[in-house]
Amino acid sequence: MTSASGPESTVTSNEEQLRQARDRLLRHVAKRRGSRFTSDARNIDKEVEQLELKKRCLLTKRLMLHGQYNDWLNDLVLHRTVIPYSRAWNRAFTAQMHSRLPREVRDMVYGYLWYFDPKRTSLHDVGTRRLRQHHDFQCSPGATDVIQIHGLLLDLAQNLYRGNSHNITELCDKSALPHYISPAYVGLEMAKEIGMSFYYTVNLAGLLQCGAESIRSVLNKDCFDLGLLTIDLVRTLTVHCKMDRYRAPPPCRKPAITCQHTASEIGHVRKSALEMEFGAFFDIKNKQDFKLHIILYQRSIRMEVLAEVIEALASVVQHLKQHGACVTVSWTYRGRWEKYNRPPPRRGLVDRDITDFFDLPRSLWVYNMRKTYNASRGWILPRHYHESHEVDPRLGSRNTDTFNHIVHNMYADFNEEQGTTDEEEEEDDVKRGKRFRVEGF
Repeated sequence: MTSASGPESTVTSNEEQLRQARDRLLRHVAKRRGSRFTSDARNIDKEVEQLELKKRCLLTKRLMLHGQYNDWLNDLVLHRTVIPYSRAWNRAFTAQMHSRLPREVRDMVYGYLWYFDPKRTSLHDVGTRRLRQHHDFQCSPGATDVIQIHGLLLDLAQNLYRGNSHNITELCDKSALPHYISPAYVGLEMAKEIGMSFYYTVNLAGLLQCGAESIRSVLNKDCFDLGLLTIDLVRTLTVHCKMDRYRAPPPCRKPAITCQHTASEIGHVRKSALEMEFGAFFDIKNKQDFKLHIILYQRSIRMEVLAEVIEALASVVQHLKQHGACVTVSWTYRGRWEKYNRPPPRRGLVDRDITDFFDLPRSLWVYNMRKTYNASRGWILPRHYHESHEVDPRLGSRNTDTFNHIVHNMYADFNEEQGTTDEEEEEDDVKRGKRFRVEGF
């Protein structure tokens, strides 16, 4: 019995295996057909969606006959319908807000209009490192960075963009500027209140900056054309001053032993230009608690140049301090790094607070500054550093050789006289990731 049943069980087992193999094959074929069918069906669905979209566009175009379609394409609907409705709605809303809310509550509301991330780095970290502060009001973590989105706000305040009331209204219509600074949307009185809140925000954050040559134009500008002068509202300002731009021209281009130079020819800096531009701060009426930070950039390093710049700024700095202002001054090297073409590991090597230099004897701060120069020599390009020994012209007031020596050494070579080029500085800024955009700066 056992031997007889052996072949039959083997045949049954083989048939079962064949059946299972056939089932697997059928499932595989069905799966392939199903995936191909699914792909074809998906393509058909996409084509149907495109046809539906085209149908809706054609129906819309049909409904907008008799010129409406062309008006929409040419923004006539925007100017004839959308903008007038938006202005009317906003003016009605702000009128109720002005009549129902006291000024203190309105100021709280205005604060949220100028929100930006408190952790946001300013346009120039050196200039705002000692001034950066946080806002008093709180906003949701996902709030929009208004000042970053509307870059023209700071451009207007820093005199980088010049426009009249018509330009500003047009920019508000196009959303290049927030609409609530335009009297056409919120009325003149509320637009002024909102403009004042803008300065309150940038004052807290220390965002307002300008070049030394732009001080007067920035302070005397009504950036939003609302009758609000910056000089009456600004409480913090960072001024970027490139000392090389104020170098006096060489008085002697062909030194010779026959030269007869005098003490009147000794001068490395155009002091009158510096005094005129920084003299705009004398016109600030409320100097109490006004914060001014001056950054002195030096690419072609000479001790005499820094000394004359300090002498030119001394009267302004002392005047502001005497009237309750907070003035800080820092020096920094602006140039290409000698080692590895990157900044040194310790910022203090090329950045120094020199505020106390205005109260120290020249001999003492010169000694301290020389130590900073010497510590930075490894990072500063050799052609940017010019070591010289100061000679007091009073010691040799009747010695022509003394004056000749000083005048002939005011410029070491043609490269120093040529100074720095805008292209070279822009390239350095891009490499360092700090591009401060100031017109003519």
